[in-house]
Amino acid sequence: ACGQNKKTLTMDKTTKIAESKRVVNNNLRDDIAEMLLVGFRGTELTENNHIRRDIEEHHIGGVILFEYDGITGTHGRNIVSEKQLKKLCSQLQSASKETLFIGIDQEGGKVCRLGKKQGFPVIPSAEAMAKGGVDTVMRYSMLTAEILHRVGINLNFAPCVDVYNSNCPVIGNLGRSFGEEPDLIAQMAEAWIKGHEKAHVMCCLKHFPGHGNSTGDTHKGLVDVTEVWTPEEMEPYRILCNKGIVDMVMTAHVVNEKWDGKTP
Repeated sequence: ACGQNKKTLTMDKTTKIAESKRVVNNNLRDDIAEMLLVGFRGTELTENNHIRRDIEEHHIGGVILFEYDGITGTHGRNIVSEKQLKKLCSQLQSASKETLFIGIDQEGGKVCRLGKKQGFPVIPSAEAMAKGGVDTVMRYSMLTAEILHRVGINLNFAPCVDVYNSNCPVIGNLGRSFGEEPDLIAQMAEAWIKGHEKAHVMCCLKHFPGHGNSTGDTHKGLVDVTEVWTPEEMEPYRILCNKGIVDMVMTAHVVNEKWDGKTP
């Protein structure tokens, strides 16, 4: 009987250890999944869409929405109209046990997923807004955030805090920079962030540690900024982080050996 009790205790202990490991593994999987923000195709959440499974079963942390599909070269990937978008965002949130990040790139100017064709107001570029000063940036930021909040989007991948350089095809040439001076960029970005805060929409600074001086397009291939990157490109991040108003930072997919010589 003693032997049997000992065997039973050993089995109980083994079962508890296995259960404990299972809980740890599940928690780790959930923690990893919460760090993932996934794109998908579809203007509504259908039963067979992989994103439903990713949310309900794998508990991913968020999704990103696009109007244009860069792979297929077609429009209407996730966004057709305000009514449709609001329904989609509601469906996405309903599928998640936790609050889901629903993100979008709505900087203004050339980078706007919500445009006139979908029934949304035109938002000027960062460069154009900056010419009007802080009040102009704040006004358009509040308008943008109100629209995002209304449809159910809670994360905007903006503002862009890269320095202006006319030789950069994807930042300066597209009007995505507030200016050349880091202090001015930080000032305008702060106004943008505070405008979004009023509507409870998070902001994401980009593109860390600096994309403004690049001469290539990272959407088309590998871009090395080692020879053109300058430390002043870090200043907007330092200023805004020291103010404690930064929600999130997006890294640039560039090579920069000045930043890290081993894993640039």
